[in-house]
This record gives sequence, C-alpha cells and structure tokens, in this order.
Amino acid sequence: MTNLLTSGHRRYNPLLDEWIIVSPHRIQRPWGGQMESDNHKPTEVTDVSVKCTKNPLLPGSVRASGLITPNYQSVYTFHNDFPALVNVNCECESVSLTSFRSVEENPLFACAPAQGDCLVTCFHPDSNKTLALMEQREILSVITEWCRITEKYFKMKKFQWLQIFENRGAAVGSSNTHPHCQVNYETEMLSHLKIILLFYVFLSPLKFN
Repeated sequence: MTNLLTSGHRRYNPLLDEWIIVSPHRIQRPWGGQMESDNHKPTEVTDVSVKCTKNPLLPGSVRASGLITPNYQSVYTFHNDFPALVNVNCECESVSLTSFRSVEENPLFACAPAQGDCLVTCFHPDSNKTLALMEQREILSVITEWCRITEKYFKMKKFQWLQIFENRGAAVGSSNTHPHCQVNYETEMLSHLKIILLFYVFLSPLKFN
C-alpha cells in the first residue's frame, strides 16, 4: 500500500470543497540555506566556494539522484529529482488506488492520486545570473525552451494543466540561488484553478471602460 507520508497525493479540503496537492516527501530535498544550530542561533554558509560545490544545478556537478549535470552552455531541462507529483507513466506501488479514499468513504480525510510530470529548467550555467541580468538572446532561449516543452507535453493529451513557476529565496523554501524554474504538468486540474478559469470565461465577454 502507498505510504501517504512519503508519496505525493491529492487531499480533499471539506471546508472549501476543493482538492489540494500534498507532497510530504519534498522535505527530503537538499537544503543549502540557513540552518538552526543546537544553540538556536541561525547559521548560514557564507563561503561562495562551498556553496558552489554543493550546487547540483552547476554544470558538471552531481545531483541527489546520482546523475551528473552535463556541461550545458545555455538552457538545460531535466526531470525533477524530488517531484511533487507521481510520474504519470509510473506503474509502481505509489500510484495504487488501494491506499486512497473517496469523499464518500472518508469525508474528513479523502485522498486521491496526484499524477503528472515535474521538470526543472536551468536558465543559465552561471549561478550569478538571473533573468534580469541575462542578455536578450539568453532570455529568448529560455522562452523558446518554455514553448518547446509546453508544446511537447500538450501533444500527449493526458495533462489538464501546465504551470511554469520560479521560486526564489528561503522565505518560499528555495535555498538554491542558481537561475532556474520548475515546470509541473498535472493530469487533474486543481480546484482553485478551475474557479479562476470559470471567472475568466464569465468575464471575458464583458467590456470595461
């Protein structure tokens, strides 16, 4: 049976009547930011050389999966080593329906599979670069890559939603300052996204002064 503490899944919120994605296994990701020491004083790695050696997104570095990041010169996309969703093509135990419960079976703790695909796209091999500091041709390469992977996955006809997003800063749980974003493809659209789309469809015929 699936261990819901170590596998991504969707969970029902009875208060809002919506489904959300829960990915408890994501806390196993490598963390290179501020740490709390035994004396409760925060510590932080300040040596740039140490940070670089621990950066799995640098060309030639070793990722948590054991794979080596190639010596890319421009944009580089790979499958997330700590995906929030279960791979849609996976036939492993984690997608078994035996561990999930419908709303009718358990209205307070209903859960369902969260399947899709999760990618990481590095914008540039230089960790000191951001989109704001990149040249126009470099930014164009990033946008072209977004278009490529969007077209590729939507042709599969198995995904309902695609989201490209960038997290920066420890406040949102990102300790890697290397310029990168994440791309998530989901087989089920989240409840709040459906609501937003419904509002858009309703308001689109209206004209505002």
